[in-house]
Parts: sequence; structure tokens; C-alpha cells
Amino acid sequence: ETGERYNIDIAKERFLTSIRYLAQKSYQCYGIKKFILSTLGDTLHIDSLKSTTTAGTYVESDTRASKVFQTALDVITEAIEILKNYAPKVEFININGNHCELSEQHLGIALKAYYRNDEQVHIDSQPKNRKYRLVGENLLAWNHGDTNMNTLPLTVATEVPEMWGKSKFRLVQLGHLHSTKKKVFQAEDEFNGVIVRHFSSLSGTDFWHDKNNFKGSQKRGTALVFSDIEVGIIGEFYKTVH
Repeated sequence: ETGERYNIDIAKERFLTSIRYLAQKSYQCYGIKKFILSTLGDTLHIDSLKSTTTAGTYVESDTRASKVFQTALDVITEAIEILKNYAPKVEFININGNHCELSEQHLGIALKAYYRNDEQVHIDSQPKNRKYRLVGENLLAWNHGDTNMNTLPLTVATEVPEMWGKSKFRLVQLGHLHSTKKKVFQAEDEFNGVIVRHFSSLSGTDFWHDKNNFKGSQKRGTALVFSDIEVGIIGEFYKTVH
């Protein structure tokens, strides 16, 4: 009824196809010392046996919650194994979405247990809404993106003042909207601005999005490349699926 075919097997194939492509492109063009992977939340879509979100809203799901969880665990571990072939270090940053806040925390805990003896892999499973990393002079943040966007720059500066002071480029990476959107928050000058960016989703269009005219967004995965000796994004790759 939405004009496209989509199910849990298609979701898995899209994700892994994107990971393979983006990992290879990044490695071929730049050589990579470390991959940081994040799904930016709502990986599981549902948070109950009744196919509802954390807030209790019914949403369409292709299968039961236990199978969704197992598939997500399988596909993320497989993705991490792919990335390990291209870089000596891999980190997964778990972000909880508003659709599946509790079960996504459990997913992070399960991943951390799975890789507890793997020195090549680090799993950040902390139940924090925002997470930060400093790569050279680049401050990178991850958040699901379902809360007030206008206060994000101030929140970043407040939560990680030391990282803020050491950085010249600041990027907050968001999911949630299933589309790409970019907004620059200007501070005193353009060098102190914070880029808040929503990233595209690989997911299909469900009935709710179709009914409310949220159609036509490109379904793609994105890889950004940073250097510890340069300021800003030095490379950007996309894998668009259809």
C-alpha cells in the first residue's frame, strides 16, 4: 500500500550492503585508523510485545519483538566484523531512540557483552542521550534528535566544556527524521558555529509515513571521514539504496 516492498530481510541486506560499500570506499581513499559506527537510534523500531513504541503508540513491524532484537544484534555484530577488516579499531556508539528506548539500551548491553574480550572493539553502551568524541580539533556528538534542537549547541558546550575549548569544528549527528537536514548555528563567528545534521535512514516507508506524505526521501547510509591533524570533514561517502 505504500508503493514499495520492505521487510526485516530487506532491512538487513540494505544495512550490510551499505557498511561494506562505505568501509571499502573510506579505506581505499583515506586509509582508516578507526571506525565509529552508530545507528543513531530507533534501530528496533518497537519496544514491546504488542508492537508499540516506548510511549505506547502502535507502529507497524514486520515480525515479533524477539526476532527484531535478535536480527539487530546479528546485523550490528556482522557490520562490526566487516569494519574490523579495514581498521585496527572499531567503536559502536549506542544511541537510544524514542521508539525503543528500553530495548535499545538492552541492545547496547548485549553488544558490550558480546565484545567484552575483543580488544579491537569498544562498545559505548552508556544510557546517555548525547555522546561525544574529540578527533584532533573536531568535536563530534551523537544524539537521536527527537528533542529541542535550538538548545543543542549550548548543551554541548555545557556538557563537554574541555572538548569544546579544544575544538574548532563541531558537529552534532542526528537521526529521527528519516531524511537529511542541515542547520548551522552561528555563535560569535562562523568558526565557532555548531553544525546540527540529520542523517538519512535506510528504512522503508510504512503506512503512517505514506499517509502523512512523508515520502520520497533518499534511503542511504553515510560515512564521514575526519583526521586528527585537519579541521572539519575531509571526506564524505554515500550508499543510496532503492
